[in-house]
Amino acid sequence: MMSLFLLRYAEIGLKSDRVRRRFINRLKEDIENNLMGRSIDHIVEEERGRLFVETSDPDATAEVLKRINGIHSFSPVEPCPSSWDGIMECLKKVGRESISENMSFGLKVKRVGKHPYSSQDIAINGGSAVLSHLPEGVNSVDLRDPDIWFEVEIRSDRAYVFTTRVRGKGGMPSSTQGRSILYLPGIGDKDEMERDRINLRVRISRLLMERRGVKVIPCCWREDLDMWTDLMAGPHGERPFYIEGEGLESALMSALEKLDARAVVYPITMDEIPSYPLIHDKGESVAVFFPTAAMDDEELGAWSDLFG
Repeated sequence: MMSLFLLRYAEIGLKSDRVRRRFINRLKEDIENNLMGRSIDHIVEEERGRLFVETSDPDATAEVLKRINGIHSFSPVEPCPSSWDGIMECLKKVGRESISENMSFGLKVKRVGKHPYSSQDIAINGGSAVLSHLPEGVNSVDLRDPDIWFEVEIRSDRAYVFTTRVRGKGGMPSSTQGRSILYLPGIGDKDEMERDRINLRVRISRLLMERRGVKVIPCCWREDLDMWTDLMAGPHGERPFYIEGEGLESALMSALEKLDARAVVYPITMDEIPSYPLIHDKGESVAVFFPTAAMDDEELGAWSDLFG
């Protein structure tokens, strides 16, 4: 049996029609590639402002969707016809599965298109449908902080009922905002605790840049290549690009040219910034980013938890 997810994006919707189309196509491509990489049977479809993923493995699909840049949030949904009877029957079904006695609840309705009823009509009558399996008077409505929210999204001839919103990574789809190199500092003389701290800054710096749609290419000196390869080991066994040259600035300049990148990311602290060069290429400034410079260990840990 296939399950259905409704996906929302945020910043993409603010772009011009041409740019939005390109970004949505890239987001769909990322979803397809990630699900195919996990051998998950699926279908990806699009409506204006929304994407839908029908899948054979909802648990595995949810874990994949959480990690894709550009997805603001998503919900497992129960689809139904957008007729009055169709929505009420669907609310009854979801209510039986989701709410028990003495739980408070709220109901939200979003409607796109023309229908013979208003959103307010659905909100007023939907509560009775949700509670149709329970004794009268044992549940209360709470529109501030209920135990459970029931939401109905009505789009033309289809409607979707759901009770869960899962937070995504947000931002922009991958590789839509150009390429950058991520400098991996030498850590051969550091103790294990300090290595872990630097590695965390590297991870968070990379994730924050990727969240903005930047293609990030890790780079390090040849002598640090094996160590960073071990630290960055993952499902694809990533090996950083190694840099060479007389000094860090010339080495990074060479890497920028070879990799066709226009930005450098330094995963360093605020105190370390003066020790790292700003880069100029043929008289033009190259963008330099310090995503974690102002973060202490607690903030880094919070971002790590958020990204999973």
